[in-house]
Amino acid sequence: HLDCDRHLMEYDWELRWAQAHDALNELCSHLHLCSHMYKFKDKHLRGQAASTCAQNLITGVEAKKDSAVDKYKHAHRALESLSSWVGKRDWQDSLRPLKREDVRLMGDCAGGHTQGTGTILWIWLNERVQDCIHIEWCKARSHAGCTAQWSEEVELLAEEMRRVLAFLEWRECTVLRLLKKITEQEGLRAYAYHQAALRSAM
Repeated sequence: HLDCDRHLMEYDWELRWAQAHDALNELCSHLHLCSHMYKFKDKHLRGQAASTCAQNLITGVEAKKDSAVDKYKHAHRALESLSSWVGKRDWQDSLRPLKREDVRLMGDCAGGHTQGTGTILWIWLNERVQDCIHIEWCKARSHAGCTAQWSEEVELLAEEMRRVLAFLEWRECTVLRLLKKITEQEGLRAYAYHQAALRSAM
């Protein structure tokens, strides 16, 4: 290291600190954008021309994401170099070395974890991305609510089927009681037997 004014190194530190946080925010934004673009492409686009156009857009966003990764790593190296000169400690709690496995969406599960059981990646713990944490919490809560609602729907369906069967059984008994009262009209008796058989078959 060349001899350098301490104030200049502190200014450089502050600049690199801000640069690292900006790069993290850019990275998170591009990860979200890529995810939405892939989902939109899979859900709405058909045909080679539309898919190729969408893939070109996605490739551009992926390149910006890679650029944000490089920007962060460059700023992190500078912070590591400057930290001992300016007396900064514990700064790596919020700005850790960026590994390849860290570059993914907050809700992406790895290592056998399912949504709601894994840990949140450190890149998403920045105070400026708390909204993302709220969104993921709401998605997990909604998923749990859907499971509970599905169970309730199954119970309701079973009860509805029980009531339908009880009604058909009652209707069959009613028609058979009516048959006992009909003695003269043969056509009416045949119709009543037919209706009773239909209810029984249901």
